[in-house]
Amino acid sequence: MIDPVRIGIVGAGAWARTTHAPLLCDLPEARLVAVASRSPENRRALCEASSASLRQYGDPDGLFADADVEAVLIATPNYTHEDLAVRALAAGKHLLCETALSLTVDGYDRVAAAWRAAGTTLAVDLELRASDVAQRLRELILTGHIGLPRLISCLMLRDWGRFCDSGAELARCGGMFVEVGTHYLDLFNLLANDDPARVFATGGDVLGIGHPDYLWTTVEYEGGVRASLGMSVFAAGQGKSALHVIGTEGCLEAEIISGQVQLWRRGQATPEDYSPARRGVPAPGLPGSRELLQDFARCVRSGGVPIVDFEVARAATALALAAARSYACGSPVVPSSREQTA
Repeated sequence: MIDPVRIGIVGAGAWARTTHAPLLCDLPEARLVAVASRSPENRRALCEASSASLRQYGDPDGLFADADVEAVLIATPNYTHEDLAVRALAAGKHLLCETALSLTVDGYDRVAAAWRAAGTTLAVDLELRASDVAQRLRELILTGHIGLPRLISCLMLRDWGRFCDSGAELARCGGMFVEVGTHYLDLFNLLANDDPARVFATGGDVLGIGHPDYLWTTVEYEGGVRASLGMSVFAAGQGKSALHVIGTEGCLEAEIISGQVQLWRRGQATPEDYSPARRGVPAPGLPGSRELLQDFARCVRSGGVPIVDFEVARAATALALAAARSYACGSPVVPSSREQTA
């Protein structure tokens, strides 16, 4: 018999209402029991989205003090995550936090101290790592289907336009590299299965928000893998996240959103289809959103290591911060454990 983890959510914005709440209410491993938000309207809207009677709090500390809440999901803006995470852990709660857990590597270390003192489960919502496509690609790479991987490329093309009100707002959330790029840089870390040695980023600001809205980032890994990420938020009619992994004996071609995975072997005229099976109506959120929440709940009960644990999340943020620094200085940067935003 499943003993669902009782979860309280901090933050009731659009993503919490349209993705986290519906998913939590659909998972047998979890039960959404409380919400904290300064906005009464947002709290009510989240309750409606979850079709559940939730305890409502106007501040997060009230939710943290709720003895019936076993785990907390932090779904607030990036710049609030670190402090809220430390407070939730100090209250003895298991924690799932949207990325980034902190906007500095020093901040990650501060959260780590609170987490180790609490002895609870900690995971970060880099959901694409948990997606069926990412896991299938990793499986095919590790089983030698393409030989030795050498090149990884990803194109993240969206037609968002001015997706935030100002550059100052985006800066508070870590900029494009941390707010968006972290998800794809984490995929590079997963598929390269290695430590990044150097990163270079370039791009520009077409829409005038004061931050880059088109980017090209290249990551060199210690073992020889080279990875490139292209991002644009003004790509007309686009909504794709296309991936290629090129090895010495073959090439993997994938599309994260549609779920397509094809393997091209050297000497073959047509590819083999390795697309994971997707049945029924797509779950809310991004590919991997449901799987990551499910994994978190199971780890709370089993004591296992989450798919996106502390070290995975820290490495992804450190790489994103290094890319941001490279963009700012115009030169390659060696990722450092001491990376932090200016």
